[in-house]
Amino acid sequence: RRVSSLVSYYFTRMQDLMTDIKEGKFGSRIEFKEGDRDEFAELAHEFNEVMELLEENVGAIINRARQVLESRIVKAGKLFLDGNPVIVAKKVVDVLVDVNRYKTVIESDYSRMEVYRHLEVVLEEKFGVKDVIVFELNESKNRFEPVFEGDIRRVPLDVVVNPSLCRAKRTMEMVDSEEFKEICPFTSVGEDEFCLCIPMVMGGEVKGVVKLVHPKKDRKAIIEQLPFIVKYIEITSPVVYASKLLEITKEQALKDELTGLYNRRFLDTYLEKYLSFAKRKGFTVGFIMIDIDNFKRVNDTYGHKNGDIVLKEVAQTIVRSVRSSDIVVRYGGEEFLVILPEVQEGKAEVVAEKIRRAVELLNIRLEGKTIRITISAGVAEYPKHSDDMYQVIKYADIALYKAKKTGKNRVVVFDESLADFLEEGEDVH
Repeated sequence: RRVSSLVSYYFTRMQDLMTDIKEGKFGSRIEFKEGDRDEFAELAHEFNEVMELLEENVGAIINRARQVLESRIVKAGKLFLDGNPVIVAKKVVDVLVDVNRYKTVIESDYSRMEVYRHLEVVLEEKFGVKDVIVFELNESKNRFEPVFEGDIRRVPLDVVVNPSLCRAKRTMEMVDSEEFKEICPFTSVGEDEFCLCIPMVMGGEVKGVVKLVHPKKDRKAIIEQLPFIVKYIEITSPVVYASKLLEITKEQALKDELTGLYNRRFLDTYLEKYLSFAKRKGFTVGFIMIDIDNFKRVNDTYGHKNGDIVLKEVAQTIVRSVRSSDIVVRYGGEEFLVILPEVQEGKAEVVAEKIRRAVELLNIRLEGKTIRITISAGVAEYPKHSDDMYQVIKYADIALYKAKKTGKNRVVVFDESLADFLEEGEDVH
């Protein structure tokens, strides 16, 4: 009878513990008393060791995962309190493996737009988010700009022109349109939708916001996955930031330090990429070569430091006189090249005259004096004058020399009669 009682006790306790294991509860133990038969005590000891092993290892996975997924944006704790640790542990490991794979992929992306696209795909396909809207801070203009085309209507104009109105940016915390009603007046979602605005922290500051828009009826599913969603966004942010810094570095290498205009290195890169595109589309491209008249006299009279002021003033005037899509290059010392993509044939001369007139009206203050300067310009167009853009630039340069030699402060358009105009060694500056 004593043996039968022990068997019943230990068998019942083992059944209870197996149920606990299925439910992810590893804290229970089989208690045994002194005097119990050695085989029962050994069985209890072995079973308890298994429970301790599960508690230490599965519990450690959960705790480590909580630390990895925890952030100031969203607390991951709730996700683990309600779930079965065995099931949650597998899900966490699967997600962290996917996150690491995702990180490897985006670190090899060519541009930050590719990074953003990968984030959009993950949020929509892996987590089922209905709409993903990303807007990025343009620091030079101090405004938010939608990353994806077509999203401009989903980002309120107030927030676009005044990013400080964005609560997510201002507080560096997630904003949930449902958690507190009217917490943000700029949510712009339908009656059956809710939105989560998650800040993208880069270099210790909010440089962008990911806005998730989803039906209210499926809110619970999104909230349960929120720690994982936020983890993807947090991993994406430094990669985007590094990409932006690299783009800035590349852009600086392609820009003239004094004027901020593009340099000759950029010109070669641009023409190589644009030539085939323009040929395929049949675009007219205008080229205006500009030179400051009598610039040597300015340097001799006022010094090179003041000469630099003149260069910057002229550069800014040229930029203000053309479209934002036009390209202005500092071609040489006091020479500038303006490229007019997709311009109407004959329109380049009109633009050149507009620039010439704007510079002529410019008042430049040097050492307490106001001076006036002029420019000369030569114009040629692709493919009207040549189907080789480099040859068109050469023709614009020849037209410029004709303008310089025939009185300066004028615009000359290239024609075939000018092909042999420039005499070797002649100084017309």
